[in-house]
Amino acid sequence: MINSIEQANLWIETGGGPCDLMVDTGINRLGVGADQLSESAISDLDVRILMSHLSSADEESELNAKQLERFHGARQVVDHRLASLANSAGIALRQDYHFDVTRPGLSLYGGIPRSELRKEIRQVAFPEAAVIQVRELSAGDAVGYNATFVAENAMKVATVSLGYADGILHAWNGRAVLRHGNAKLPLLGKVSMDMIVVDCSNAPDMRAGDWVTIEYSLPDAAQQTLLSQYELLTVLGQRLTR
Repeated sequence: MINSIEQANLWIETGGGPCDLMVDTGINRLGVGADQLSESAISDLDVRILMSHLSSADEESELNAKQLERFHGARQVVDHRLASLANSAGIALRQDYHFDVTRPGLSLYGGIPRSELRKEIRQVAFPEAAVIQVRELSAGDAVGYNATFVAENAMKVATVSLGYADGILHAWNGRAVLRHGNAKLPLLGKVSMDMIVVDCSNAPDMRAGDWVTIEYSLPDAAQQTLLSQYELLTVLGQRLTR
């Protein structure tokens, strides 16, 4: 993937060959500028896929149409075999944005960047963890750091081996709901590095060694935590195994 004149020169100097070329049409992140496309370093490339990246396809933005127009302009200048512009959100835009190759990212992992895709994409990530311990609380007992949850009545709780080191960040405090079968298990208190505590009143038979699942529908989780769907995916820790 060639992103600059410097990279193009290096590619040619070291033997060249087929490559892909990124053109910047408005995200100003990576890519050759439109004013550089006529340079010899670019015209000497054997471009397989000419591509650009949409910055605001997940919203109704005038920049989408501007980037599309600029990309059409780049296609007139650079010889290429295939063209690619649409990311996950761009796929939901009209056919004009699809070209030869689309590049879904977030949507491959259950993310829904635009409402038009809600019926087309299913949840992919289902984080699970084991129950370490089950205990009984009395009225007045507090849970976790800073005692942010205090039991009003006697209740049964479970400690689960999941925490912010695994990507379940403090943004889940007071918001997360885990499941054991059909039983909902609300998070109690603060998320710790390796542990969370849940109310297992709805799962009276729960015991140490049972497995629970955290609800991780990305659009819903993003709304709950105010984290982006991208963040929710990328912060999931390496200690989680498939």
